[in-house]
Amino acid sequence: MEFEILENSADFKPSDLDEIMVSIGWDTEQNAASVPPHETYRVWRTYDYVAIAKTQGKTVGVLEAFCDRDNFATSYLYCVIVHKDYQRRGIGTALVNAFNKRFAHTTTFVVTPLHKAEGAGEFLQKCGFKDASEHFTVHMRKRNSI
Repeated sequence: MEFEILENSADFKPSDLDEIMVSIGWDTEQNAASVPPHETYRVWRTYDYVAIAKTQGKTVGVLEAFCDRDNFATSYLYCVIVHKDYQRRGIGTALVNAFNKRFAHTTTFVVTPLHKAEGAGEFLQKCGFKDASEHFTVHMRKRNSI
């Protein structure tokens, strides 16, 4: 399968992203249909780095990340998602490789929610990350219900 990785590109259709999220269980069709398409573009502008994987004009994978001021020392890999029908074809690895190349000079942190993370630890280790959970305590505040 041939695909291309585009970095910080707005060359995607919000419906492709919705389809990816629904395919992996991170969203529902009803919720995706209720969000105006321009909201997807607005959310993407909040990340310092976005890579998308496309095949035959369709977006099938996404990586979102942000970093400290001026990309100086620390980066945070927010998520890597690949459409269920396109997984295990090297797309996620290619997205992470593009990220690693761009941010090789930074220490990268990834927080992986357990209920959405089946296989994530093994995948990240394959991409050069190490489990550092023994060194950190993670705290969170849930958002208010909408």
